[in-house]
This record gives sequence, structure tokens and C-alpha cells, in this order.
Amino acid sequence: MKFASIYAAFVDGVSPALAAFVCLSPYLLALIGVLSGDSVFYASLAISAAVLFFLGVYLGRLSKENTLLMGLKMIALGLFVGALSFLIEFLV
Repeated sequence: MKFASIYAAFVDGVSPALAAFVCLSPYLLALIGVLSGDSVFYASLAISAAVLFFLGVYLGRLSKENTLLMGLKMIALGLFVGALSFLIEFLV
């Protein structure tokens, strides 16, 4: 029982960090000179959308729902959260 709790805590901690690392990888590539300019932002945006889409597909498979629809819902929710964050930043 204790091992399962530790394993679950490890996975819950590492998963968001790994996803963030993947989404920010274009910026790390820009630091070493592989990418430059606006391409960094668009690459990060595309990777973030892909991560959200595949997370939605995975959740759709787990819940036995339409995987394409769940992937698109995740992208839409990501866009909503981004817009909400931008709005809050603008207002504050």
C-alpha cells in the first residue's frame, strides 16, 4: 500500500513537469541557437496543442468516448484557459 502511494505521488509530480518541459523545449532549443525568432513561439504553441490533443485522445480511450472529439475538447479548453489568463493579466 505504501509503495502504491509513493508511486502515485511520483507520477503525479513528474507528469506535469515532463509535459511542461516538452512544451517549453523550443525555447531551450533557442538558447542553443537551433531556433530563432517567431518560430519558437509557434513551435511551442503547436507542441502544446499536440500534447493537449493526445491527452484528450488518451482520456477518450479510457472513458470509451469519441477520441477525436475529446482531443479537440482538450485543445479548446487549453485555448480558453490561455485566453482567460491573458484577460486576467490585462485586467490586473
